[in-house]
Amino acid sequence: MTLFKNKYRIESSRLKDWDYTNNAAYFITICTRNMKNYFGRVVEDKIKLSKIGKIVDEEWLITKDIRNNIILDEYVVMPNHFHGIIMILNENKINVETTRRVVLIQNKTSQRDVSTLKSGSLGAIIGQFKSVCTKRIHELGYINFK
Repeated sequence: MTLFKNKYRIESSRLKDWDYTNNAAYFITICTRNMKNYFGRVVEDKIKLSKIGKIVDEEWLITKDIRNNIILDEYVVMPNHFHGIIMILNENKINVETTRRVVLIQNKTSQRDVSTLKSGSLGAIIGQFKSVCTKRIHELGYINFK
């Protein structure tokens, strides 16, 4: 377990000995910082995506186009979070690099050294997805989005 903001004990939901490049279906949830409704709002029981939410939606769909080792299943963009099912299919466990975008990691994050993520792993795929979304969102002028 680790401390969050030196207060809360949060147990990792990741399996200790699992290789996240393994062929499997993974259910992911990504939340906005402080659960702010950046992605849109619910109007008459339907999500109305904001400009930021549309970027998340677009980039999620592009993810399957730039990697030949994944299949995207159901997903939903909600006002303050995102759910998706992604299937990794590494034939003979050959890792696949993305050629569409290069994500440069210069410093350690507060969680872990992201440069240790295996190419083609769930963490690398989601890290690149989040990075490109954030870059596009900042380019729109939402510099406080994190």
